[in-house]
Amino acid sequence: MSEDLFKEAFLEAREEAAAEYKQEISEMGMALEKFFNNVLETISFNEKELMKH
Repeated sequence: MSEDLFKEAFLEAREEAAAEYKQEISEMGMALEKFFNNVLETISFNEKELMKH
């Protein structure tokens, strides 16, 4: 009986940990996307400025 409870608790903890990691990875992905968009905007802006001169 106690082995079943342990197994159930372990599986729940594993699912919670996986969900937390998925959330963190998703947030990191969104942050990276924002960063690269800013980099691309900066490059684009600098190219336009260079073309003016």
